Amino acid sequence: MGNATSAGSERASARPDPADSMHNAGAGWYYDPDDEAVYRYWDGQEWTGHRSDTCLSAIPT
Repeated sequence: MGNATSAGSERASARPDPADSMHNAGAGWYYDPDDEAVYRYWDGQEWTGHRSDTCLSAIPT
């Protein structure tokens, strides 16, 4: 029973890093991994602090 509990805890605590899925993505505006109600700018290596509303009709690149 101890193995099942620790295996479940490992799965619950092992959360993928959103930046991992962006590894090959070019710089640009993408849905914010923390809040999909806004766009966030990915500089090609990491998320920046720049955020924008999703209600924009065109996202500048």
